[in-house]
Amino acid sequence: MMRRRSFSNDVTIFLAYMHRYVFIFLAILLPGMKDGLTGIGAGLLLYAVYSLAGYLLRWKHICCSYQNACHQKMTPNHVDWSRIKKRDAYGIPAIFGLLGIALMLINKYGQ
Repeated sequence: MMRRRSFSNDVTIFLAYMHRYVFIFLAILLPGMKDGLTGIGAGLLLYAVYSLAGYLLRWKHICCSYQNACHQKMTPNHVDWSRIKKRDAYGIPAIFGLLGIALMLINKYGQ
């Protein structure tokens, strides 16, 4: 027997793929085209804040994004936040945030 697909599950999975594969490139490319390193740094910082906020506010698509990163099946109906490693939940946004701040500082003071 096949299970019926839910529209909200499809949206959650779509947003998870967007977070994992598209948002990061949009955060880098769009601001970078206009403002160079400062724009790229700001985009990385915004991505870090978005990822951390998603984890802290328990957005389902962020959990599914981490599941996808760990090669697990995405389960928008059964979100188990305890399976996400704290080092991933805090470390990945920290790396992107620090990289973004570093790029903005390099652009400002590195000339």
